[in-house]
Amino acid sequence: MFEPYADHLQFVLEDAEAESGIGDTVLAATYGALYEPRSNFGLDLTAKLKLPTGDENRGLGTGSVDETLQAELYKSIGQVTVFGTFGYTFFGHSDVVELQNAAHAEVGASTRINPTDSVGASLYGRQAVVEGGEPQRELTVFWNRRVAKAQRLQAYFLVGLADGSPDVGIGASMLFSF
Repeated sequence: MFEPYADHLQFVLEDAEAESGIGDTVLAATYGALYEPRSNFGLDLTAKLKLPTGDENRGLGTGSVDETLQAELYKSIGQVTVFGTFGYTFFGHSDVVELQNAAHAEVGASTRINPTDSVGASLYGRQAVVEGGEPQRELTVFWNRRVAKAQRLQAYFLVGLADGSPDVGIGASMLFSF
């Protein structure tokens, strides 16, 4: 289903200027817990580990290792797949900012445009992670390409819909299935 992530995190440094560059890295493992072929309904369980590869002094990361657990329900209806995700992130210790653990949710849909490509969109939201901070709200559009039976590439573009979100973002990911 939909797997972008760099679990987006934005925090404000006093008198900060806009920064760009490589952010933190997220590793994810998903287990297909349930799939009912007759109804095209499924449940995936995912664990994510965010590694502190972004420069926290430039606001591109937190310097901490974070863990996320989530569940995703999905249903295919013809060429369209609708999905919904609910999860919770446990933030590690950061010398830069004190983060509060938070829940997140996402809803979206994707559609196949040919046997190897699909496109879609999702709406993501997360609770505020700093005291007095803003929640995160983002609209993401994405393109997936199956490059082999167990490999998929994804490119995505997001627009922030709240002060707690990046203004814009762009990214790519590669999925390997076992």
